[in-house]
Amino acid sequence: MAIAKLRIAVEDPLVAQRHGLQWDSVEIDDEPFFLDGPTAAQVAIVDRDSQSGRLAPPVRWLPQRRSYAIPDDLGSPEAIAVSVFGTILETLSVFQRPDVLGHRIRWQFNSSQLLVVPRAGIWANAFYDRYSRSLQFFSFDSDDGRRIHTALSRDIVAHETGHAVVDALLPALYDALNPETLGLHEAIADLTAIVMALQSRQVRNWLVREHGGRLDGDTPVSQLATEFGWARRLNRPLRNASNSKRLDDVPPEPHRLAEVLTGAVWAAVMRLHASALERAAADAGSAPGISGASDSAGGGPEAIAGQALGISALRIARILFRTLDYLPPAEATFADYARALLRSDTIAYPADETGYRDVLRQEFVDRRIVGSLDELRHDPDTESIDVDLNDVLESDWAAYAFVERERDWLGLPRGRPFRLFPRRLVQRRYYVGGGRHEVRREMVLQVTWEHLEANDGVPASLRLPPRRAVFHGTTLVLGADPDPHGRYPVLSCLTTDRAARHAATRSETIRRLAGRGQLDVADSWQSFAARHGPLAPVAFARVADQTLRLRSTARLLHLAESD
Repeated sequence: MAIAKLRIAVEDPLVAQRHGLQWDSVEIDDEPFFLDGPTAAQVAIVDRDSQSGRLAPPVRWLPQRRSYAIPDDLGSPEAIAVSVFGTILETLSVFQRPDVLGHRIRWQFNSSQLLVVPRAGIWANAFYDRYSRSLQFFSFDSDDGRRIHTALSRDIVAHETGHAVVDALLPALYDALNPETLGLHEAIADLTAIVMALQSRQVRNWLVREHGGRLDGDTPVSQLATEFGWARRLNRPLRNASNSKRLDDVPPEPHRLAEVLTGAVWAAVMRLHASALERAAADAGSAPGISGASDSAGGGPEAIAGQALGISALRIARILFRTLDYLPPAEATFADYARALLRSDTIAYPADETGYRDVLRQEFVDRRIVGSLDELRHDPDTESIDVDLNDVLESDWAAYAFVERERDWLGLPRGRPFRLFPRRLVQRRYYVGGGRHEVRREMVLQVTWEHLEANDGVPASLRLPPRRAVFHGTTLVLGADPDPHGRYPVLSCLTTDRAARHAATRSETIRRLAGRGQLDVADSWQSFAARHGPLAPVAFARVADQTLRLRSTARLLHLAESD
């Protein structure tokens, strides 16, 4: 693998200036090559002048220095291009770590590279778009005349990368109708930004120096896109994970809903880290969170707090993102994420010594994500299964035959056609105690099918058909090493929640999209794109056999809500 040392923006320029943060330098060592652009195997920068629209010259790769040729001016186009490139690759490295996903990200389009446009135009926004295979970062001017580049915000870049990763792992979510599902897309993107903030040693040092190494309260970690929020005259960060919002406190808009889930997860993260601080202090025979007592390079309280933060940063990424391989692949809800998180984390760490999973469970109840603790219980109905795992992994025919045989168990209605996504064989690293780790193999199988439901409550004036098709699905995770009887352990089997309230919410979503002019019925994607352009924030709908099918609803998930 090639190695590159890349200079990236550690935080929004406004936050960095306020807290005395400099640019970070990251080393990327899991890409097979680096080329001019910047370009790597998974990511390619396509920069353009935001005024003229012309392509900018590629930034030169300097193989002897293992870096790119950028000027001293950190606001230059070259520096911006390298910064966004490095931030995306660092984010992917965290997802792909052996203790997190344990496998490479494969984009949900027919290309190995995600295209990135650091200066896509003048607009207060940024977004991921599957159909253009790209991340688009825009620039705009604040009231005081400063040019705000969304590509210079580590939060925003990590957030949009999170969207691309979710689409790679759970592609059917891109066509979801439930605003809670789209809110889940947003929440995971926000949690990605939080995790990436904690990867920065500078940010961790600031937390130790100014905040005693704690995560509670408002900090540069919990506050997301601060400069963007203030420049948009919100007088606050765009979003904040440190909140007490409940599901019944917010309107059914994905960005607003996302804060409920991030708030619940962040509460447990704070509990987890508080326990890490207490344990580190106890092991060192010192009091936690005392700053200023010694240099952080020594063995005093600052060093203890810094080490605890580093450990917590690793644990948090594992807890939050390994969940993605366990989620139902279609119309997943916050409750589904809660069940998947608790299940995947229990498999990884059976003993919850710090009690953070109990905090999570209570947060999910208190925030009305579930009605009771019983709704969070998820133990597969079957402990193990007899299957030729290698055959299922290697052969589409064998995989389809397996799903056909296990329809009832997988929740797949009889006679309904279904789609299988490529199976994933992953190798995850697990901690087994005593400072020891072991690698375990798992197979992830995702199956989706169309569920037909009535378009109840949709006004006749919209002239839509009487029914609609939405995707439902099941994600099955098997341990890939057989037991002595040749059977494979069932680690998880989660199916789309079919509660009636979700159907009512989907009807409301259709009404809202149609009322905003964000739903257009077309004969094909080609005719739709010709009418609206490739990046228009409009959902594509098609009617066949008196059935409405909505696609690409996640294209509406820009960084900020539509004005």
